[in-house]
Amino acid sequence: MRHAETEANVSNFFPTHDTKLTPRGYSQAEFLAGNLTGIGIEAIYSSPTVRTMETASIIASKLGINVTVEHRLREVELGELAGRSYVEIRSSDPFWYREYFTDEQKYGVEKFSDLMPR
Repeated sequence: MRHAETEANVSNFFPTHDTKLTPRGYSQAEFLAGNLTGIGIEAIYSSPTVRTMETASIIASKLGINVTVEHRLREVELGELAGRSYVEIRSSDPFWYREYFTDEQKYGVEKFSDLMPR
């Protein structure tokens, strides 16, 4: 699982590391936790972002286990895109995503080639 619904999902913004779950996101995580009870989950790993830790903590609490923070699970670094509107970026730069795959350095995003080894 990734994480439950966040403020960034609802507002169509690129997330930041401190993006939080919405009330609906908390409900989603609680619902999922209820569905995972009794199936033998022994470990939960989470990236260090607020939204993933919130989701993982809700589930872990219901299952009676701890969350292990794994920094290699963190999302792709978004650089200057973090916190900005998808609509704003798409309208000003329809090919913004190329930076993930090329040597271009416009927004400071993490390259997928750097992401894969972790």
